[in-house]
Amino acid sequence: MEPIWQRDLIDYCRSMAQSGPFADYDPSGYFDEVMAPDGAIRTEYRKAAHRVAVLGTAEIARRQKLKDTLFRTRDITFTVYGDADGTERTFPLDLFPRIISADDWAHIEKGLIQRVRALNLFLGDLYDGEAEIIGDGVVPRSLVESADGYTELALRIPQPFNARALVAGIDLVRDSDGTYLVLEDNLRVPSGVSYVLENRLAMTRLMPKVLADANVRSVEQYPMLLLRALQSIAPRSAPEQPTVVLLTPGVYNSAYFEHAFLAHNMGVQLVEGRDLFVDEGTVWMRTTRGRQRVDVVYRRIDDAFLDPEAGDPRSLLGVPGLVGVARAGNVTLANALGNGAADDKAMYTFVPAMISYYLDEEPLLPNVETHLLADPEVRREILSDVARFVIKPVDGSGGYGIFVGSTAGDREAEEIRRTVESEPARFIAQRIVRLSRHPTLIDGRFEPRHVDLRPFVVGGEYLDVLPGGLTRVALPEGSLIVNSSQGGGSKDTWVERKGEVHHPISRPMDHRGRVGPDVVLARVAEPLYWTGRYLERMDGTARMLAEAHHGVLSGLPVEAGLRWTELLEVLALTEEFAETGAELSAYTVTRFLVDDRANLGSILSCLDAARTNLRGLRDRVPIELRAAVNDSWTELSAVDFARELREHPQDLFTSTGRAFQTFLGAAESTMYRNDGWRFMTLGRLLERALLMARLIEVYFARLVGSGQQTPVRHWSNLLRAAGALQEYRRVFQTSLDPMDAIAFLVQDPDMPRSLAWCLGWCEHELGVMATDGAERHVASLKMIIELRQRLELPLERLLGPSPSDALRLLAADLEIFSDQVRTDLFAERR
Repeated sequence: MEPIWQRDLIDYCRSMAQSGPFADYDPSGYFDEVMAPDGAIRTEYRKAAHRVAVLGTAEIARRQKLKDTLFRTRDITFTVYGDADGTERTFPLDLFPRIISADDWAHIEKGLIQRVRALNLFLGDLYDGEAEIIGDGVVPRSLVESADGYTELALRIPQPFNARALVAGIDLVRDSDGTYLVLEDNLRVPSGVSYVLENRLAMTRLMPKVLADANVRSVEQYPMLLLRALQSIAPRSAPEQPTVVLLTPGVYNSAYFEHAFLAHNMGVQLVEGRDLFVDEGTVWMRTTRGRQRVDVVYRRIDDAFLDPEAGDPRSLLGVPGLVGVARAGNVTLANALGNGAADDKAMYTFVPAMISYYLDEEPLLPNVETHLLADPEVRREILSDVARFVIKPVDGSGGYGIFVGSTAGDREAEEIRRTVESEPARFIAQRIVRLSRHPTLIDGRFEPRHVDLRPFVVGGEYLDVLPGGLTRVALPEGSLIVNSSQGGGSKDTWVERKGEVHHPISRPMDHRGRVGPDVVLARVAEPLYWTGRYLERMDGTARMLAEAHHGVLSGLPVEAGLRWTELLEVLALTEEFAETGAELSAYTVTRFLVDDRANLGSILSCLDAARTNLRGLRDRVPIELRAAVNDSWTELSAVDFARELREHPQDLFTSTGRAFQTFLGAAESTMYRNDGWRFMTLGRLLERALLMARLIEVYFARLVGSGQQTPVRHWSNLLRAAGALQEYRRVFQTSLDPMDAIAFLVQDPDMPRSLAWCLGWCEHELGVMATDGAERHVASLKMIIELRQRLELPLERLLGPSPSDALRLLAADLEIFSDQVRTDLFAERR
């Protein structure tokens, strides 16, 4: 007999289905994941449905909007090619989770492991064996060799543990009886696992009580599972702790977020083809400390583009010579080359036969009824009644090119007939499965939407299945296409933990870590350096604008503070402003420096440039810093600058300064002190030194060069513009002396905004990086030492007979040093 509390919950769920948020929900016609045909809530959903009903649809919709903000902050996006509204969108997540019972998952898990084992055995037999399955007549040779993903490049390339599909994404659907069926196999570069982990994190923040009530298996172990699997397949010649990299096509790839997410969470380098090179039969990556050997490449680039010498010679994404090194056994590629021979949609029909042939077992997860349209009789029968079938290209992906007979009109039906008849071997037909549905929040109410499931299997020496996977939702009403690029969404997938049973993974994990080299790619160094410069310039511009407006609002004479021409001179934007043709005034200069997107030195442009750089460095920069920059960008982009700068200019400058302090605090407290940190710090302090040198020079030339007695308030404004007034007063507890002020800003080694402080830390960071690969830093290091030593001279000697000229020369030398840093550190080198 069920406990009293459970009987009460069952009764509550029945009443909720009749009068709560599911009152108008119709579960009939399809297998519904949440409701039985009689409207009763299924056992595994009772607690979650209760919590959802208590929250109500209005509250869930509110949290849905918070999800969009959270995902924007964390850059959880995907790219839609050809989208006129922008290249990236936040990933859609519906907050009503999909729940799978422990018993159902146990069956799914066994079936997935069985299937991936057979597929790996087939691929090993095909490429590094005798192709016995073909010789025994189980699979036709013509079908294998005509498969879109088959390539002779993969022949005789060794793969430790035969882990050819080291990562597999197996798409499952549920039919009208609730039976799980395999829809297709993804063995080349399957994507989507990052959204599984981010969806779970979002649910812990947005639906914490719903999740707390559920006894759900964790998914956060995936990055470590993947890393251990990749390390396990390193070549025999690799060191005890092999170097793993993740090879991405770049920031504009639709799955770049996932590439950066996995690299960051595994702690490996995210590389592009230009970061790697082959020398002496080995793969190397270019780093700020010279070259470093690479042992395993987790590649997210298609076979043809991986190596322009072996594949497509036009490829700019790959690494020349990479395939040759893999064939020699000096680097391992994951997933292996040629896996498309097994996940081609025509080969899919033979997977049950592979399971029987290699494992002598019956498939635990059956295929969807599928037909090869190369057979004339089959083709004739299917094309005569296309309304009952889904027709797919055998090499298709992403939901593109699919014909769904049940929703097609006469014109589309005739067109698919002509297309299939012209190239019948390119297509398969699958009987339309009445995909299961799940309540999904649409326009403030729960409506049924079709779902599928992509679990992820990590292969290698061991096989593990991530509990749950990615549930994808076809958001348009009646649609069967779940792909995000086609308007689909997702749900967090919860696998019930049976009682308090712990579910160990089969892969043994290290109890004690080994410290590896924390290097930074040479390509990454420059955007980190410029990110530091952009953020510092944003802060410096806001400070100087605040000082200029302070003088105006305080009624000070114009000569007491920064005049608009001098402000442009300090920021090195005199010519750029002149090119706009605008009249010189407080308002026009301020708009030019705040939100003029054509001005690359404006606050808005600097923030945008820093944000763009950080999005390309997702694997190297802590989420706290990226989130702070993303949030500031969102807020600043929404400002009505015309009104704000006329009514509350100081508020805007103050908020900009506070945003910078948030960026700085996030970086200081979260970034590992490696070369990445050093390059960002170098850029930030060099930009500060350049602005400070020009500020002092412009002020000094006007205030001292005039030969007239200058009121104290003029020097106060200089210190205020430099962000040093309060600290000056703390140190010099007397009336303000002009030479003390200059000495404080130029020579004080303990003042964070002085030239001495900035150059001292620039020297320190360069000195640390020069311990290895010193030839790349020697000129810059020598120059910064000379500049810093010059500042140690007595002030009278430093300024000489013509202080203005001396300060102008110092500013010019800092510009030369800036150019030298770029020449030394960012030139393309091996």
